[in-house]
Amino acid sequence: MCLLAEIEFSMHCGHCADDVKKGCNKTKGVERVELDKVNKVVIVEGRFRHKKLLKCLRRANKIVNVKRLVMEEI
Repeated sequence: MCLLAEIEFSMHCGHCADDVKKGCNKTKGVERVELDKVNKVVIVEGRFRHKKLLKCLRRANKIVNVKRLVMEEI
């Protein structure tokens, strides 16, 4: 399980940012989504599967690049 993900995404307008936020919030286990529109980065916190999060964002036609993942210790 992932605890924190920092992801770069393509954004051209406010609507793009809304799409990214909606895509993140659809992922099971996501508790908080913080957008940095200036740097085009989204920070996602919670207990979620990062592959499902990326799949959701790609489905919304957002080009994503993972900058950082913090995984749960097993």
